Amino acid sequence: MFNPHPDIAPLLWYGDGPQKNWDYPDYPSDPPNLGGHTHEVAHAVFDLDGGRQMIWEFHDNTREPSAIFSALPVYQEEKVPPMPGYPRWFKLTPGQRWNYLRYLENPYQSVEIGYAFLLYYGLERHLYFGNYHAAVPVIFRMRGILDHPSFWFYSSNALMIAAYRREDQSTMRRVLDDYATHAGDFNLCMWAHVSAGKPLSAHELILYRSKFGFRNARYIRSQPEDFERALLDFLRHEYGCAGLPYTGPLFDLPDAWIPAAANWTMFGRWGFGPDFTQDAAFTAAGKSALQAAHNQIKKARKPSA
Repeated sequence: MFNPHPDIAPLLWYGDGPQKNWDYPDYPSDPPNLGGHTHEVAHAVFDLDGGRQMIWEFHDNTREPSAIFSALPVYQEEKVPPMPGYPRWFKLTPGQRWNYLRYLENPYQSVEIGYAFLLYYGLERHLYFGNYHAAVPVIFRMRGILDHPSFWFYSSNALMIAAYRREDQSTMRRVLDDYATHAGDFNLCMWAHVSAGKPLSAHELILYRSKFGFRNARYIRSQPEDFERALLDFLRHEYGCAGLPYTGPLFDLPDAWIPAAANWTMFGRWGFGPDFTQDAAFTAAGKSALQAAHNQIKKARKPSA
């Protein structure tokens, strides 16, 4: 039928045929309504630091969107409609299925984002519940090709959380390095820094300036390199390191909801994490550092008498 790329061949989900590895007990009808909820087939709670938890309720777990069913028609069409916003194999047209299977033969290419997300949904499930180590490098390679904000945001969050659970510091560090061009969730970024014992970098402080209540981006836009250099100088002088350290009461912070997955069939796909924006001393320190850099640039621009 098709020859998937060897990187992803063992990571695909199949709902029928000899390779079947995913069970759809209710396919193709809708999941039964049980007092307002769809069929619940699993429940898992992952403990994180400080008693916080990630809770997956799986009310729609029977509907893994990327699962391939060979019984459904697949053929080329002259006009293939655009992929839907939340693609799923069993609702694609035969031509969309044809295109998707061709894409799976070489997933490392620029493609309509819906096809990439359909593959990513299955990879994301592996991050949390399957072959984590095989899924991680595939996702990173896809990120290097697809410059799409939603894809980067969701994959950053999922990679970060899954790596945190496995104490995979190298993957967490790599995601943080990517934040320089594609920002992820701020609280996840801070959580990763705290767990690694590293301060928030000057560049990240600029990137998340709104979280610290800093709104005046005049010099950040007009003189970005000078502003970052001035900020770095201030941080080194004030804290003795190349960033803004967090020394607050981590586990006394209120909870923040963190989007943990793009795959909506992992219903309840949110995690709890500390809300660093609620630490007044920390946000004030960040705002003060940004303001100091702003004032330094302003002073340098002022003509001498």
